[in-house]
Amino acid sequence: MSNTLKGALIIGQSGGPTSVINASAYGVISTALKNPNITRVLGAEHGIKGVLNDRLFDMGRTTLNIVGDASCAIVVSNWERKKQERLTAKK
Repeated sequence: MSNTLKGALIIGQSGGPTSVINASAYGVISTALKNPNITRVLGAEHGIKGVLNDRLFDMGRTTLNIVGDASCAIVVSNWERKKQERLTAKK
């Protein structure tokens, strides 16, 4: 019988989003997703309140959605910047 625990990890944080909290959450989530003993990474909405109210989100899927959203935002931002540069150059 193995002494290694295997199962889901729950991460919860109840402060507002800051770069430090986001970086810490990213570190925990990305490390956990690479660990074969962690079967799922769940994010608790509003920290312990999310656990108590069963408001848990699959961070593997959420991370993918956030990366996709961020990629789209970067592309749109670049298009808008280039558009503005062209308009400014015509004046």
